[in-house]
Amino acid sequence: MSKISFLSIFLITLVLGCRTRPVYLGEQALLPDPQEAKWWIINTVVKDDQQKDLHVCFLLNAEKAGEDDYASCFFSLWSESKNSYEFGLQSSGRAKLKSNQRFPTGFSIPGRDSSENEWRWQLTRSGFKLEAATNARGNATRSLFDLRSTYDKQEPFLGQSMPGSPYSHALNPISSLIQVSGAKRAEARAPVFIRAFSGREVLLNRSTREKVFWLDLSLRSGKRLSLFFGIDREMKARQISALLWDEKGRVKECPGLSIHPDRNKIFPSRSGKIYPLNFSVMIPEENLSLSIRPRKEDQEVMANRASFWMGAIAAYPAGSEQEAGTGNMYIFSQ
Repeated sequence: MSKISFLSIFLITLVLGCRTRPVYLGEQALLPDPQEAKWWIINTVVKDDQQKDLHVCFLLNAEKAGEDDYASCFFSLWSESKNSYEFGLQSSGRAKLKSNQRFPTGFSIPGRDSSENEWRWQLTRSGFKLEAATNARGNATRSLFDLRSTYDKQEPFLGQSMPGSPYSHALNPISSLIQVSGAKRAEARAPVFIRAFSGREVLLNRSTREKVFWLDLSLRSGKRLSLFFGIDREMKARQISALLWDEKGRVKECPGLSIHPDRNKIFPSRSGKIYPLNFSVMIPEENLSLSIRPRKEDQEVMANRASFWMGAIAAYPAGSEQEAGTGNMYIFSQ
């Protein structure tokens, strides 16, 4: 009996110890940090119930605002079946952050009044969920979105800093079961892209000097491409950081990659901001030349001075109209 009891205690201790172990160094980039601003980009492309593409994008932010915890969440959905784009946002200085250096982590954003439900983001080692709802009239609650991702691996958070940008952390694309409910519905397996940024310089401050781009692309060949770069006032791409994952998931840098914006394809948005949406990407080492185009030009998240472009893109081989891949792009300009 004593041996059985000892073995039981040992197994329970082992299980609890595994559940509560400290996070790995690569995982720390994902956790909210009360000492500095943190941004997350999360996006995927999943097939809806009509087997058409549904592009799902999120931008999350958490930081200290005086004595309060500030958090914001922006989301957008582009539906191929309806050629429709919708977005939502919520922010609050009364957010509840989980920053105890352990999983699960995330935050919740309360509504402005009793007519709004809170928005919640929870990240665990096996998946994440983002959910929001609005209660605009009486007790009639309409779900804006409920996104759940279950990873195929239990320990999926392998990644590295973007070349030349140590405060920009890119995880390897995570194979997941994606479930979307609410205004749009979908359930399928797809890669999820999760990126984390520390401090205000990477996205906010830099976007006052140039237009800042983040792009995640899944190619039909099985390769994945992530780009982080700026376009200055003379329409020149600069400070390009790139990572390419091959068909087997092996990652490499692309030192010879070049980006060439199309000066004749500029989108003047409703907010008054101007977004270059078309450009070519060349990777000589991979014998790869792509033309990047938006699947819909008007995909701007309207947020007054903080408005930005977030939405669906497609890639085409140079000189061809045959689609080579799809993905999502973010453009920040202050």
